[in-house]
Amino acid sequence: MHAMKSEHTIGSRTANYYFSYNANIPNQALVLAESLSEANKLIDDYSYGIKYAFIRNQAGEIKFVDCSESPDDELCTPD
Repeated sequence: MHAMKSEHTIGSRTANYYFSYNANIPNQALVLAESLSEANKLIDDYSYGIKYAFIRNQAGEIKFVDCSESPDDELCTPD
């Protein structure tokens, strides 16, 4: 799984969002986001298109969600 290969350091949090192929996400805006808060706002604005979400917390614990099966999970509706 791609998310498992994402760089992660204990003490930090790593999140991966995988959007539907037809989701119209402003990729360049995400790349150029000046802060995590700005990136999270963009992801939240387009959260209806999230297909899968993955997070590895500060302790290294992993959570993976299929948002089509669990659309109300907090990872599928980021703030």
